[in-house]
Amino acid sequence: MSAPGKILVVLQFWSGDKGKAMHLARLIADIQQEKDARFEFAFFARFDATHDEETVNYVSRKFNVWKLQGTRQVTGWPDGCNAVALEAMQQAYARSKTSWKDVKAVYLIESDVMPLVRDWLPRLEKEWDKAAADGKLLMGAWYPFHSVHGHINGNMLLSPVLYSRIKNIELVAPGKAWDTELAPKFAPYWHKSLQMQNHYDFKREIPADILFSSVDGVTPPVVVHGVKDFSAERQAKAVMFR
Repeated sequence: MSAPGKILVVLQFWSGDKGKAMHLARLIADIQQEKDARFEFAFFARFDATHDEETVNYVSRKFNVWKLQGTRQVTGWPDGCNAVALEAMQQAYARSKTSWKDVKAVYLIESDVMPLVRDWLPRLEKEWDKAAADGKLLMGAWYPFHSVHGHINGNMLLSPVLYSRIKNIELVAPGKAWDTELAPKFAPYWHKSLQMQNHYDFKREIPADILFSSVDGVTPPVVVHGVKDFSAERQAKAVMFR
């Protein structure tokens, strides 16, 4: 039995990847066989991006949907991405006292995330509940580079209170990615997921043996990040919709 509370999937996007992000949102809705009160979905548009109402309506058939708009007027990589992610964390903390009181985890995703199985969210929830019970505040795909600690990829599940629990979370230097810069602060609170894979080194035409590779050699992956083309989607859909 899962712990009380909901998991809120937050899809971050800007005008440059809006098309692929909306494509992913519709795919996630297609994967979800029926509405499940444990999971909700939020569209988080960068300050200068607009929402796609048709996609919002499409996803609302399977999820309770939120529309969020960024306010931080920062652009470029990685600073624009940092601004969106950090504001999403800030909003999650603020809303945790009001409209998101029942949200136990926020799952930040971007357009290059790809579920590999239909029940990816229930499986992630089960792992999250165990991590949270151990006092962890974030969970994601661990990558051994870009920090002396390695780092958890930014497409992670995190507690809504993370923003308040870690001091100076906003102090990310310009030109540095937030997930690597904050790794030393995050390390005591992170759980290295056995089900989430980061395939940043295989951005295009990812081989099947890499896509479906296991973190520990035993546990099947349920979601991957980093593949920029549609090669991961083609292979995942062949498994999920066969």
